[in-house]
Amino acid sequence: MCNLSDYVEELGIEKGRLLTFIEIVQKQRQKNTQPEEIADFLGEDPALIRSIYQRVQEEPDSPSKAILKKMREFIPI
Repeated sequence: MCNLSDYVEELGIEKGRLLTFIEIVQKQRQKNTQPEEIADFLGEDPALIRSIYQRVQEEPDSPSKAILKKMREFIPI
């Protein structure tokens, strides 16, 4: 049986994971690394990395937390 604290902990872990992905994409985009290459390196779903990459392209100067906040409509966390 799952309790609320386990759920909250899982949400925090997922949020941290996504923030890390956003920060990696931000850095790799500056090096002109393509989303597919980033996804392959991370071993992640290319669709997720492409959506992060697109958001980073739209707002290149935004901090990772601001990008994550705007992505919450697409990523349930």
